[in-house]
Amino acid sequence: MSPSPMWYWLGDHYWYTVYPLVTIFGPIFG
Repeated sequence: MSPSPMWYWLGDHYWYTVYPLVTIFGPIFG
């Protein structure tokens, strides 16, 4: 199973897209 370009993109931008959302909405919905 070879990783696709999308997985590379997610790997590079995960902390810039998902993490901020978790820190913002985490305390609200948590």
